[in-house]
Amino acid sequence: MTHVDGHAPVARSEIECHIRRNWPAAKLEFVSWQEGPIEQAIPGFEVCQISPVEPSDPWVYMSCGASSVVSGVDFPLEFLITSPQATGQHIETLTMVAYLHSDPRYRLKLGSIIEIGRPWLGSSGFMNLLVSLPYPFGPSVEWLLRDNDLPDIRVLWLLPISDAERDFARAKGVESLERRFDAAAIDAIDPKRPSVV
Repeated sequence: MTHVDGHAPVARSEIECHIRRNWPAAKLEFVSWQEGPIEQAIPGFEVCQISPVEPSDPWVYMSCGASSVVSGVDFPLEFLITSPQATGQHIETLTMVAYLHSDPRYRLKLGSIIEIGRPWLGSSGFMNLLVSLPYPFGPSVEWLLRDNDLPDIRVLWLLPISDAERDFARAKGVESLERRFDAAAIDAIDPKRPSVV
């Protein structure tokens, strides 16, 4: 496996430590999606399911291993999904996203849009994911720090968006779409939230 120049491979144990630092009271479960070619693309790839501590907290799913591939961007990437409920669907989605990211033709970066071909959750109308900053959590989740407190991987959020929002972002830019999200104060984990476009 090749790695981004200037970045030593991040071990799964280091990603687990990063998760535990940010969710110290949460129950963690590491799960592998057994179907598809992910094991050939990213050996040992897993998803960490992070249980809510408070009733108002979301479920969080974070990839563990996507950062092992050359990303062509400044930092190797891991990805997370927030959800109002626990479901294996997010484990499958993160596995699919990591596999996509492992293919040099489809490298993901901040602002990428992924068409997943099915609802992100249940019967939701949102069938696309915007690769975004992890706004609900801030820099402590976004950056995994190692030697000398320098960042070694970046964790980005997969935000569910509608087809209309996807098309608007492609036409007007992701920043314009995010301004609309801010103005509408969207609930990003509501599978039935109104589209802002």
